[in-house]
Amino acid sequence: MEFRPVKLASLSTGTENRESATLRAFTVLEHIAAAEEPPTLEELTRAIGLPKPTIFRILRLLVRGGVVQREVHVKRYLVGERISALALDVQMRSPQRRERRAILSRLVEAIGETCNFTMLDGTDVVYLERVETSANIRPHMKTGSRVPLHCTASGKLLLSELPLAQVRRLLGAGPLPRYTQRTIVSMSALFAWPCRSAMRRRGCALPSPSTVRRPG
Repeated sequence: MEFRPVKLASLSTGTENRESATLRAFTVLEHIAAAEEPPTLEELTRAIGLPKPTIFRILRLLVRGGVVQREVHVKRYLVGERISALALDVQMRSPQRRERRAILSRLVEAIGETCNFTMLDGTDVVYLERVETSANIRPHMKTGSRVPLHCTASGKLLLSELPLAQVRRLLGAGPLPRYTQRTIVSMSALFAWPCRSAMRRRGCALPSPSTVRRPG
């Protein structure tokens, strides 16, 4: 089922009068989370259809509660750490967890490699589910672990699906942190990485020792 942000001004007067403060705050948060770019107060006012002072009061409350963050210099609003943590908890305890773990287990049995189910969170990849191979030498990572986007197979796969402008916003101008000698640290090298287009075609990425050093 797909949920779409509601424009409160489009509701009838009787219905709008029954909208609770909680639902209005959730509607503002929903628009911020769904926006391609962090929205301004004016953009939220137009999208939601409530008076500007009302939207401002809701935003001030959400910022104070750590639910929304305000970018000081450009006066735009984005989802705060509290909601990001909540979203991660929801994903990790999803009713679909048993199903996706069963799929990963079958995949591990078929290919003999550790398989992960990950998501993008800021500049990190978060491991929502992980089924390990029985190989003697393998990196051990717990569910909920975070690793940098630019130096993991999952992260590079996610980056390959994003517009370059969004990648720049996420990672900045560089240089990126180095973890091993094979870590890609420059943005130009990351964009020119020859496997980028191949990953987009295949829909998968192959690991390389760019984050964790192999045992000597």
